[in-house]
Amino acid sequence: MAAAGSPTAPLPAPQVPSLGLKECPAPQLSAPPPPLRPPPRRKRRRQEETEGNGAVGQRNLWGRHLPPEILLRIFQAAVAQDGAVPILCRAARVCRLWNLVASDPHLWQKVSLGGHTWGAPAPQRPPKSLSPFCELAKSRLRLLQEFELQGWKSHVGPLLQALSAGCPQLLSLSLSRCGGVPAPPPPCPNLRRLQLRLCQELLLSCDPRWAPPILPALAGGLCPQLQLLELDMGPGGCSGLAPPLLLPVEGLQGACPQLKVLRLLNVTLDPRPCRQPPAGAACPGGGVASAGFPQLVELSLASPEGGSGIGDLLLQRLLHRSPGLRLLDLRGCARVTPRGLLDLPCHELERLYLGLPCGSERVPRLAEGSAALARKWRRSLQELDLAGRHFEPGDLAQAMATFSRDAPLRSLDLAGTKVTAEGLR
Repeated sequence: MAAAGSPTAPLPAPQVPSLGLKECPAPQLSAPPPPLRPPPRRKRRRQEETEGNGAVGQRNLWGRHLPPEILLRIFQAAVAQDGAVPILCRAARVCRLWNLVASDPHLWQKVSLGGHTWGAPAPQRPPKSLSPFCELAKSRLRLLQEFELQGWKSHVGPLLQALSAGCPQLLSLSLSRCGGVPAPPPPCPNLRRLQLRLCQELLLSCDPRWAPPILPALAGGLCPQLQLLELDMGPGGCSGLAPPLLLPVEGLQGACPQLKVLRLLNVTLDPRPCRQPPAGAACPGGGVASAGFPQLVELSLASPEGGSGIGDLLLQRLLHRSPGLRLLDLRGCARVTPRGLLDLPCHELERLYLGLPCGSERVPRLAEGSAALARKWRRSLQELDLAGRHFEPGDLAQAMATFSRDAPLRSLDLAGTKVTAEGLR
């Protein structure tokens, strides 16, 4: 024991059993590892092809295992519903098989570019260069039959040149709200349908003189096999801002003998005949007639805003040799009289539209004639429009009495007329 008053001796440190652990040095901080990047597209494609036995590979490669004949049928159904553009352009980027099948010219028979609704701005802008389209026309558009272009303000001329050179089987051409069309357009000897739809603002701001040269070009033999011609100036086309068009009637009749449908909508026409019409038989009114339109079945000169300059003489020049006419649309043509209609050689007319906007009928203010029209076409007429005409109640009553219960009449428009309930009964 320690003596009293002596300091206490320090206790010995406890003995800790050794566990065989060694002292580790302090860890040194280093840069984080770089993030894993996916392999390039070609390597991923090869990797998927090598992993074809796995579930992931089978799910990614099902489209490549389809027979080309089945894939072609699928593309044909999609193209018939939505058109070749843009579905085939997107399908060609999937894989080599889809690119090969999507390049079949039989799928590119109907193409529409810049599609949009009437009156709305075009969602697609014209490209800066047309070299890709020219290559496309040589490789895939060899069998193109229907082409529609909407909303392009430039490159229209070179595009039409490419179509004329690389698409010999083109049958239908439609241009809507387009500018920069060359005058004259490139020849299309096999064209059957030509539709030109404009708007008044484009006609005045883009090129106000491109639309009239199309009619002389057609009269000069631009499309000798044309069967449908439609020229629509759109809303405001008859407002008087655009100059009237001189319609070369005799020239069109000689250059387009197969024409079946003629539509000149919202167009202000110049009723004067051409200066040098071709020689032919004399027609009513002292003019000179050509072979006419012997196959014409539809004539539409509708201009709801009036002022189209269409009268009996122009109508006789157009239809003096068209016995098979079935549809005659003269809405807004206030200068056409029943006497001029009775002199037409067509006896099987099925649809007759003579409606006028309210208060638009000018001199001559007709009071009779509806009964004579009903008597002439009572056995064939299916639709009759007399809206806004100022026929007397007695004349309208005689016209209504002409149609018996066995008459084929199905539609009758008498809005704004003086018809009475007794006459309709």
